[in-house]
Amino acid sequence: MRFYEEGSDILFGDFDDASFFHIEQTALYQKRLKSHGINSAEYLLLRPSESQNEIALLVVEAKKTLAVRGSNEFHANLTKIASQLMDSLKLAIGIWLGSYEGIVELPSNFDRFFERGRKITLILIIKDREGDMPKIADTLKHQYLRNESKLLGFDVKVYNEQQAISANLVVKEGAP
Repeated sequence: MRFYEEGSDILFGDFDDASFFHIEQTALYQKRLKSHGINSAEYLLLRPSESQNEIALLVVEAKKTLAVRGSNEFHANLTKIASQLMDSLKLAIGIWLGSYEGIVELPSNFDRFFERGRKITLILIIKDREGDMPKIADTLKHQYLRNESKLLGFDVKVYNEQQAISANLVVKEGAP
């Protein structure tokens, strides 16, 4: 499956429906959570981790641009992004725990995700950015998600569009 996200101007895909959860398209998010200030990342994706020995949950958010590092706008951008990533992870946990039973379900491959030893990676894709992705990832993890990262042990990665294509999170426009 593929989908285009207008705000970031990115074409996401190709994903297996059983491993992909498009949070923003659920009735739960649109009708009950969004109006209460709950933020959402673009999607959740299950896939083999980089080591291929375990399954990883990816929480993916995307932006077309990001303000200049160190500016007040940069701080505001990262504050919102951290909220989107964590609200999405908490929503996935809530759904898995049955908090929204009968309202929304995670795709079938998520059934056994929250078992011991699973890896979680929060990913930010910035379409039009070059060069400082590792610094942004470090800032996001250690300043904006410090406590959550220590408690849950997740990783944070930041990619530009080309890196996201290489990581199979984004497809080239017009690609079959």
